[in-house]
Order: sequence, then C-alpha cells, then structure tokens
Amino acid sequence: MFKNKGFTLIEVMVSLAILAIALGVIVKGTSEQTNQLSYLKEKTFAYFVAENAISELKVKAKMPDKGSTKSTAEMAGHTWYVEQVVTETAAQEVLGKGVFMGVRVEVKKEEDDEVPLAKLQTYFSRAMFR
Repeated sequence: MFKNKGFTLIEVMVSLAILAIALGVIVKGTSEQTNQLSYLKEKTFAYFVAENAISELKVKAKMPDKGSTKSTAEMAGHTWYVEQVVTETAAQEVLGKGVFMGVRVEVKKEEDDEVPLAKLQTYFSRAMFR
C-alpha cells in the first residue's frame, strides 16, 4: 500500500497563488499609506506657512489693507505660493468701515495648482492695533 507523504502539484500551485494575491494586497496597501503620508506632510507644512503669514500680519501691528497679495515662502526646503485676501466684513455696516477685516490665506505647493493645500481664515479688529 502506497501512502501519500507530500503535497500534489495542484495543492502547491493553489497555495502559491493565494500567497501571491496576499502579498500583492500588502504591497498595494503599503504603497497607498506611503503616498498618504507624503500628502499629509505637505499639507502640514502648508498650514505652517499659512499660520506664519497670519502671524506676520499680527506682528506688523497695523490693520491690513484691503485687497489681494501674492507672495512666496520658504519652508522645509520648498517654495510655497501664498495668496492673502483681505476683505471688509458685514460688521462695517454696524460699526463703521474698516473696523473689522477678514483675512483669508491660501497656500499652494505649485503656483499653478488650482486647489490650495491649506486655507486659513481669521479676522482683525482695529482694537488689536491700539
């Protein structure tokens, strides 16, 4: 009587196919996580740049002028493109013109990017600069 002490070729091939599929899924998942980590790192730096732009306005100790300005900033070995938009708020009708100003800062990684990586909105009051 002959006893079977090993795997058949079919069993080996099926197990290798299952292993190949599992490894493919693991590699794809790792790749996606790496891409996501890179994106989050860029987004974090963009928010730092936006916060710095708002802090620079506060340090000037002067109410920002209405309008839009574009500039660049260096951080983490990269040039970031910053757009700063200063607008009057609805409070001007009640409190007077130029009492409260809204400031929106948008930061892009590349100058021609359509969607900014970071957007911050804040408000300035004349009382802050007395």
